[in-house]
Amino acid sequence: MARIPPVNRITLEDFSTEQRAWIGKLITPINTFFQQVTSALNGQLTFGENISGQSREMEFVFVSASDYPKFKHSLAVRPNSFQIVNAFENADSVIFLGAFGLEQGDIVALKSAAVVKNGAISALAIGAKYKFLLRISP
Repeated sequence: MARIPPVNRITLEDFSTEQRAWIGKLITPINTFFQQVTSALNGQLTFGENISGQSREMEFVFVSASDYPKFKHSLAVRPNSFQIVNAFENADSVIFLGAFGLEQGDIVALKSAAVVKNGAISALAIGAKYKFLLRISP
């Protein structure tokens, strides 16, 4: 996405002489608001701080499907979105496909998984080390 160009500041000179007396009090908050929004949209928004959600790095050695990782989420409401941001199998980048669910209300559990590498979908390899960043949001 392209960066938002800087917004020209509003000045008293932009208004007629009779409007300047009352418009002067509005210019500072409007200019400040424009600057803050432009700055935020140009790269200062962060997941979990400005966007509701939680990030969690998951790392595990695959033993069996009954041993998938779980963790307790800290969101105030029930999460309904799970996104895997990046993933690795034994330090090699892969596409990790995971089905997540909730257990006991606040436990996020990986229910099933597969990886895509070299253009093919395959089951997790026993003994392989997997690492991925999971983002959950309401």
